[in-house]
Amino acid sequence: MKMQLINTFASLKLKRDEQLQVIKDVIGEYKSVKDLSDAEIREVLTALEVRSMTDEEYDKLLERLVKGAEYLERTELTPAQREKAQKLYDDLEKRVLAYKRGGVVGGQDQNSSRGTGS
Repeated sequence: MKMQLINTFASLKLKRDEQLQVIKDVIGEYKSVKDLSDAEIREVLTALEVRSMTDEEYDKLLERLVKGAEYLERTELTPAQREKAQKLYDDLEKRVLAYKRGGVVGGQDQNSSRGTGS
């Protein structure tokens, strides 16, 4: 996972200080990539993905969230199906909320043209 994050930073042409700032914005502290846990790396990758999301991609994400909510309302789901669907739904919800906050899980606005409509 560390290589995936390093490659993502490289593809975005982020300098070391910019990388550290992204990490701090997402997890709340300055850490180098080598010191991040897999869970922290996933959070940073999600935030970076959301930052580059277009409005059209966001709309599709919202559609998937609605479909997921409808699926979770089904009464015939087994506990295993419900658990799997809930995990997917929770991931979609995190991505939607991160987009609304400007792509940073911690809430610092990075995309002033996006947001909550205020």
